[in-house]
Amino acid sequence: MYRKTFTFDGKRYDVRANTLEELVVKIAMKKRDLEEGHFVINKNIKVSDWFSEFMETYKEKSVSPETYDDYLSRWNSKIKPYIGHMKIKDVKPVHCQRVLYEMEGHSKDYISKVQNTMYQMFRRAVQNNLILKNPAEFLEVPNAVDGTHRAITEEERKFTYQVIMSP
Repeated sequence: MYRKTFTFDGKRYDVRANTLEELVVKIAMKKRDLEEGHFVINKNIKVSDWFSEFMETYKEKSVSPETYDDYLSRWNSKIKPYIGHMKIKDVKPVHCQRVLYEMEGHSKDYISKVQNTMYQMFRRAVQNNLILKNPAEFLEVPNAVDGTHRAITEEERKFTYQVIMSP
């Protein structure tokens, strides 16, 4: 087994190979990818980088623009602050649970959507062999507020229409 460590833009990279020739090729490819700004997916990828890849690969062309924006909003406001900086391989169920517990008092629907966003993102990471198990499975939902939204009544609808239509 051969191993070589090198630094690129202040960050250390470790390359391993079974033969010296393979090591030379792997180092050259890794440096090329870094110089060209290619996105490298491996088990050391940060959750924020994986989320970007997940969205681009699995959501961008499969959901409406509004749904896509909802995913981004949930990510930026609720998930990223807690686990975005972590390596995907280091995220445990307890970290995902903390994300949900910080949402106590939000609506059940919104908490469920945040939970589902994490679940889908990590499910795809499992499928891509980045992690063995989905840390967003089997989470406990915190106390939620019921009835934070309701349909407007017919009277409210008429009033709203009158306000909008008045000069």
